[in-house]
Amino acid sequence: MEAAGRLPRLPQFDAGVAAAGGRIWRLGGIYAPVRKQTDLWRGENPYYNAVDSWVYDPVTDRWSRLRDMPDGSNRRALTWRDRYVILIAGYKYPRTWHLDGTRTEAYSAEEKGKPWQEFFEKT
Repeated sequence: MEAAGRLPRLPQFDAGVAAAGGRIWRLGGIYAPVRKQTDLWRGENPYYNAVDSWVYDPVTDRWSRLRDMPDGSNRRALTWRDRYVILIAGYKYPRTWHLDGTRTEAYSAEEKGKPWQEFFEKT
């Protein structure tokens, strides 16, 4: 999928963004559906992982869709030698919102059953 000028995506924030090889890379992010101010969240997490990723070529003024990120949401990106985009850090929210509007659970049943400390044992 390609689009001229404007990025065709969900409104997102906290994406990994970096410039490398004469292009701008926008990877993942966080999506928060807009709700009326009177609506209550009722304990629901209002944030979703956004996995769609894009690259912008300023020469052609076009955004091209990349493969979705495997998971995660907000992250930090840096460039090394104007060739590699390295993603560091990040946080994975419980659910993922895909560009087509479908939503999936981010954690497997096995992951949900583990104490949170086990996720950090090998880091």
